[in-house]
Amino acid sequence: MIATDFTITYNANGGSGTVASQSAKWGDNLDIATSSGLSYSGKTFKEWNTKADGVDGARYMPNQHKTMWENMTLYAIWE
Repeated sequence: MIATDFTITYNANGGSGTVASQSAKWGDNLDIATSSGLSYSGKTFKEWNTKADGVDGARYMPNQHKTMWENMTLYAIWE
């Protein structure tokens, strides 16, 4: 098994607050973080996405399982 750590970094994408990054070894499963700690005046959190515009990226919901095999940044998508 590969011993490399991979990290999910969370970006508030215009909102305020932070969500702690998560790290795991290759093949380990993580639960995608909730949006707890984030806010955006007048908007509601919708989902996480690998693209800041939320259009062409992969969508992830809080608590969804993710098998780690790469570093990734997830952007909060607001509506």
